[in-house]
Amino acid sequence: MTNPIFRGWRVNVLVIAAALSLLGMAVDARGATQVTFSKDVAPIFQAKCQECNQPSSIAPMSLITYQDARP
Repeated sequence: MTNPIFRGWRVNVLVIAAALSLLGMAVDARGATQVTFSKDVAPIFQAKCQECNQPSSIAPMSLITYQDARP
C-alpha cells in the first residue's frame, strides 16, 4: 500500500513536468517568446501545487517563489 503523502508528491511532480512540457510546446508554436516563472509557471503552481508545496506542509519542497522552485 502506498503512503498517500508520497503518492501526492508523485502526482505533483507529474503535474509540474506536464506543465513545463506544455509551456515548451507553446513557446515552439508561438516562436521565440520568453517564458518566465512569474508569468507562465507561477500561475500553474498557484492553481495546482502550492496548497501542499509550501513551507511546513506535507510536500517535500516549497514552490512559492522562484528561488524555492528552482532547485
